[in-house]
Amino acid sequence: MAIVRPGVFPDTAFPDRCWAEGVWAEYGYTSPILQMGKRFVEMAGHASDIPDYVPSTIGSGRQIVTTAGTSVRLGTTLTIGGVIVVAEFGNTGVICVGGSNVIADESTRLGVPLNPGDAVILTIDDISKIWLDSTIDGDGVTYTQVQ
Repeated sequence: MAIVRPGVFPDTAFPDRCWAEGVWAEYGYTSPILQMGKRFVEMAGHASDIPDYVPSTIGSGRQIVTTAGTSVRLGTTLTIGGVIVVAEFGNTGVICVGGSNVIADESTRLGVPLNPGDAVILTIDDISKIWLDSTIDGDGVTYTQVQ
């Protein structure tokens, strides 16, 4: 799992580093590995350790947290290989992504918090295992999954 922010780009000439926050950073030390065309995103390790994966299907969706503090599933049961979840730019609060116990409230937070425009990439077998909560009613995410 990795949080991806705008401005983080892999270096195709040197696959062991990426451009992040205005500097070239070595993968596996201070920057997440974001290997385009690969299934896995890791926070540490070496780019050559990531196996090749070519998805056969891609889909997209949107999910809104109607009531802050009440978690909702990202989607219905669907076998997938991975998903990228992006907090909508128009959100005014924080969205948390996690399991069925996800909580966005800052005092008891569980899950990965996403500010507007932030994203998280997850490798998981079923999209219904991913849950969302928000600090503000009506905030949401968009997502793209691969199968």
